[in-house]
Amino acid sequence: MINGLDYATLTYANNSTPLTLRQGGHALRFYPKSGLLEYANSQGYSELLSDSIFHLPSFKIQTKNDSSLSIYYPDMGLTCQLVFEENLEIKVKFSSTKPQTIYWPNVSISKANHFLIWPVNEGYYIPFSDTLFAKKFDGKKVDATYLSLPFWAVEKESATSMYEMVNPFYDAILFENQDSTMELRVQHRFTPNAALKEPYEIKIMHLSNRSPITPALHFRKELQEKDDLVSFVQKIESVPLTKRMIGAPYARLISGQFITKYDIRKGKHLPFVRAIIKDVQSKKGFVAAQWERLEPYQKDLMKQIAQSEGLNNYQQKVFIRILNALLKEEGVNDEFTKNKRKNAERLFADYPEYLLPPKLWGVGVSIRMIDALKDAGIDRMILQATGRQIAFDRKEVAEYAFERGYLFGIYDSYKSIHDPSTYGTDDSWETAQMPKALFDSVRMKQEDGSYYPGFKSIGGIANPKAIRSYYEKRINTNFEEVPYSYYFIDTDAFGEYYDDYSQNHPLTQQEDAAQLIGRLKWLRAQKMVPIGSEKGTCFFSNVLDINEGVATPIFGFRDKDMRKDKNSPYYRGRYWPPEMQEISFKEIPMKATYQHRKFDPRFKIPLWETVYHDCLISTAHSASPSLKYSNVKTDVALTEMFYQYPPFYNLNFDFFRNNKDRIVHHYKFYSQAHPQTIKFPVTKFEFLTDDRLVQSIQFGTIQLVANYSSTYYQFKGQEIPSKSILFIDEKGNHSYFDPENF
Repeated sequence: MINGLDYATLTYANNSTPLTLRQGGHALRFYPKSGLLEYANSQGYSELLSDSIFHLPSFKIQTKNDSSLSIYYPDMGLTCQLVFEENLEIKVKFSSTKPQTIYWPNVSISKANHFLIWPVNEGYYIPFSDTLFAKKFDGKKVDATYLSLPFWAVEKESATSMYEMVNPFYDAILFENQDSTMELRVQHRFTPNAALKEPYEIKIMHLSNRSPITPALHFRKELQEKDDLVSFVQKIESVPLTKRMIGAPYARLISGQFITKYDIRKGKHLPFVRAIIKDVQSKKGFVAAQWERLEPYQKDLMKQIAQSEGLNNYQQKVFIRILNALLKEEGVNDEFTKNKRKNAERLFADYPEYLLPPKLWGVGVSIRMIDALKDAGIDRMILQATGRQIAFDRKEVAEYAFERGYLFGIYDSYKSIHDPSTYGTDDSWETAQMPKALFDSVRMKQEDGSYYPGFKSIGGIANPKAIRSYYEKRINTNFEEVPYSYYFIDTDAFGEYYDDYSQNHPLTQQEDAAQLIGRLKWLRAQKMVPIGSEKGTCFFSNVLDINEGVATPIFGFRDKDMRKDKNSPYYRGRYWPPEMQEISFKEIPMKATYQHRKFDPRFKIPLWETVYHDCLISTAHSASPSLKYSNVKTDVALTEMFYQYPPFYNLNFDFFRNNKDRIVHHYKFYSQAHPQTIKFPVTKFEFLTDDRLVQSIQFGTIQLVANYSSTYYQFKGQEIPSKSILFIDEKGNHSYFDPENF
């Protein structure tokens, strides 16, 4: 029983005489009372494309010929059109005269010998004989717009059936686990605000080439025929800075503190403390003016440190934390505020003999970090500040990074918005903070008149059309303040769209998507910088230069062990300590269930890369950086290099020093390989062993063979060691990548 319908009672017995369409020796039989659809050919092969799913005794045949038909269901105000094309493509279209929900098709996936080809994130190759997958999918409902690509497919013994949703808005895919099958049904809603605007369309293809990426190759061919692919070469032509992304790793620069231990001159820490205490006692200078803002225990600690013979590590940390507290703007619970840089300049003016100039401060967004990368031989990287204020306070870093060959940008977002009353609390963050009048006027409403909740159920969701003028104004201001060469807009490309039932700014899901695409196009064209967004779906492929999350997704969002239980080994970490925030830098093991379902190479296939490898770059989600999970680091690195993803890091100066050898080792391979592969699409992918742990991928004539197994693999006379990759370039030259050999 799903959504009130007992599908078990809908069997072949409910079917009347079928209506048959033909193309040569191929036949398509449709049973109008039940929705059952079957394909057969003259060689005796037959395939069930949709099982029975409804019982509608009343229907009228409007038109019919050998290859098409149109049926009207008067009780539902529903029209169904089927077309059987010469290329054997089946087009099915439902139109409605009123709001309603329908279910079609209904596909049975055998656990014995079928695989679901599933384009979420990069792409999965799922056998439902695997109990972990069967359990996870049972009862699952997935909005079709969440898929990276608008299709799914079932690989069977001798063929693959591909189902492509032409207009995936208001479509959802439902799963139900049975003894021997996984039942998959598509739900389509004809909503009150869009019921008469858009039909529900689905195309079904019977693909004879049994390969996991065949559906993706077919979809790419469709895009090429429609001239709907923008290559990376074309993107470079329109925005030349995009070229800097080729062969470049991606890094979020984490600036937990404004002033750090490195910003005090060598050997001057204790004399600096004593100088501060002396000035406080004489009520002289900036620190004395700020002193009463400190907690009593902080004042006592400073006095104790001043009387000590030398600073130990703990005392040094305490001293730096107190300095950061003194720099904060009074009454604002925000690590970076507009007065912090001014306060830093005041502190430096009082103590130049103890401090480096403030423009040199920091370990994340900092000149120190840029110099460390350059000194290590990393001559290209995409660098992203975590917020606009830290970038503003360090505006010289943007120019310094750009002059040395890097891209420098910030994180920004305009979907979740917050009431000003939440400012300065843990329930608000910088990019979501909007003026009160704007917050009240642009929030989207649900059909019942209530407001959609924002991320983490805080605030609301902004209508992209209503907020557009503010969006442009704020971005213009950001660029006036800092010379960015890259820009990241969170969530826009995530695949989550809304119906806005507000009378002031009504919007359908299609219009929501169009507005999001439009504002990203504006940003890229107006600012002439490459842009990125979260996850990325096919709708955004022609405007984005990089998507964050296709390669390695965010997961475990509701997992208490990862998010809440600080005693769990799987806890992702706190935003503490400020010197090295756990959430960004703590290495943890990954749970076996996630490792199996999300990272096991046996279940991953390059669907996204097959369609878009030569069009845009894919990388990990910021919550799943390359070095976060200790027990999958090696396989993550293999997959990054095999699929040609840029490694993704959360970086500061200390983390880089501790992991420099590994980061540089991976950079050397990626920076040489990616400039070669980015020019070509994926042309071939195959499993070379029955256990699917040895795989081959081709970008044009360039071939990579990945050995994920625990033993060596012999490939055309070449021995590929365990956990390594063989790279064969266009000229046939061989090289190897071992992620642990550095």
